[in-house]
Amino acid sequence: MAVPLTRLPVRGGLVSCHHSLGRHFVVTANPAVVQHILKTKFHIYQKGESFRTTLQDLLGDGIFNAEGDNWKFQRQLSSREFNTKSLRKFVEEVVDIELYNQMIPILSKSSSDRTVLDFQDILLRFAFDNICQVGFGYDSEYLLPSLPQAKFAMAFDDEVQISGDRFSSMRSMWKIKRSFRIGSESHLRRVVSNVREFENTIVRQKKRELDEKKTLDLTICCLGS
Repeated sequence: MAVPLTRLPVRGGLVSCHHSLGRHFVVTANPAVVQHILKTKFHIYQKGESFRTTLQDLLGDGIFNAEGDNWKFQRQLSSREFNTKSLRKFVEEVVDIELYNQMIPILSKSSSDRTVLDFQDILLRFAFDNICQVGFGYDSEYLLPSLPQAKFAMAFDDEVQISGDRFSSMRSMWKIKRSFRIGSESHLRRVVSNVREFENTIVRQKKRELDEKKTLDLTICCLGS
C-alpha cells in the first residue's frame, strides 16, 4: 500500500492483518475503510507491481489492472459510455430479457418438478450471459434449461481460478511453472489463448458492424469513441 496502515480510519477491530508466505495483507469489512480506499483516497492506493504482474494474464492492461494516467483514461471512457441513456436502456433490456426468457422459466420448472438447482451456478450463468451481451453483443447461451458447458465460459472460469490461485502460492513457484509451461500454468496458457482468440474475433466483427450500427453494446460504443 502507498500509506501506512495506521493512517487508515480503523474502527471496531474490523481491519485484520494476515501474513502468508512473508506477504502482508489487509482485509476489511468496514464500510468507512472501503470508502477511504476505493473513493476518498483512491489515488494514493496503488495496485503495485506484484498485483499487476500476478493478474497480467487475466486482466492485461485493462481498467482493473491499470495505474495512473492509463487508468484515468479508461475510467473516463467507460464512465462516459455507461452514462449515456441509450446504453443504460440497452443494459436494462438485456437483463430483463435474460431474466424473463431464461432465468425465471428455469426456476419455475425446477419448482414445479421439485428438482434441486445449484443457485450459485444459475447466478453465475445469468451474470455471464448478461456480461457477454452488454460487453460484446454476443449471446453465450450459458443459461439454458440444459445448463450447457460453454467453451468460452469454462475457459474464462479456469483463467480466473488459476490467476487467483497465484496469490496463495509462492511467486517464484508459479513463475517457474509458467516459464517451463507445466502444471496449472500450462493450462492457463491454453485457456488465455482461447479467451483472447474469442475476444479478437468479436472485436473484428464489431469493427465491421461499426458503420452499420447494427448493435449497441459496450464494444461498439468504445470503438466508436
